[in-house]
Amino acid sequence: MAIEVHTISQVSGSTFARLDRILLANLVNVANAKGDGGIATVPVASAGAGYTTIPTVAIAGTGALGAGSGAAATAVMKVVSATIAAGGSGYTNGAQVLTGTTGTGTKVQVNVTVAGGIVTAITGIAVAGAYTVLPTLAGEATTGPAGTGATLNLVMGVASITVGTAGSGYPDLTSTATLSGGTPTTAAVLGIPTITSANGAPSKTHIAFKDMPPLYGVNITPSQQCQTAVLNKLSTGFDIVLYPPSGSALAAGTFDALVVA
Repeated sequence: MAIEVHTISQVSGSTFARLDRILLANLVNVANAKGDGGIATVPVASAGAGYTTIPTVAIAGTGALGAGSGAAATAVMKVVSATIAAGGSGYTNGAQVLTGTTGTGTKVQVNVTVAGGIVTAITGIAVAGAYTVLPTLAGEATTGPAGTGATLNLVMGVASITVGTAGSGYPDLTSTATLSGGTPTTAAVLGIPTITSANGAPSKTHIAFKDMPPLYGVNITPSQQCQTAVLNKLSTGFDIVLYPPSGSALAAGTFDALVVA
């Protein structure tokens, strides 16, 4: 939110007194995030494709008291597409299901069509799998109905993110999670992490202005029981920090702010 501030000049002969105040802004129902805390979940917005190794997850965020720290997470992979590497022989004709055999975690299952005892087509992925160690990508051996030799070429994407360590001090709504490595053909995209607020942890909201005067005051009225502080007052804006009562977690809410000069 950016608010313009205009210069007001005193007219000669006016009764404007030094103790009078000029209302610069009346901000109503400004949203505040819940208190800072540890990372709870990291959503996957899109799986990407073509990963040859498992990518690394990095989590970052600067909360009211500084940069969050200590969070650790790992990517779990899935099959996003598959093709036939070898059709094998001796399979029962008709619709069948083949299951992958390598990698660590839930194995991929694909729906296939068999004609003349040979796997001739893949009609869909029944189970995408959930791998913490990748399977064989080229020529994955399979099990299934009577028959031998059918293998698959697998294309991997990101299925989910497992948070191993929550860390602390991460802000709600503005923390980020990114992936690196894995040499994908299409990179996966992660969503905004969710956090679990820590008891006693504050929340910071930045209010942006333009050309504020050298001296101005801010009065805060929060929608919940908490203490308030106005920090980093500059000509370009200021920060509002809300502190919950001891032993309590700060909830997402709103506050009103009167800005005067």
